[in-house]
Amino acid sequence: MQDFTLPQIETFLAAIDQEERAANRVALITARAAKAKEADFKRMLRKYADGQGNDAAGD
Repeated sequence: MQDFTLPQIETFLAAIDQEERAANRVALITARAAKAKEADFKRMLRKYADGQGNDAAGD
């Protein structure tokens, strides 16, 4: 890491954080969907597609 500037490292770490958040979101959707009935699953997918499913607590 000696050849990178601090802003480059910060940008790299921010990108990793975004990827981890995206992976966690997929894992959350999968876990919730695994327990859902088909109609609820479809509603959940629409909710996430609309960008409303950003929290882990609420439906």
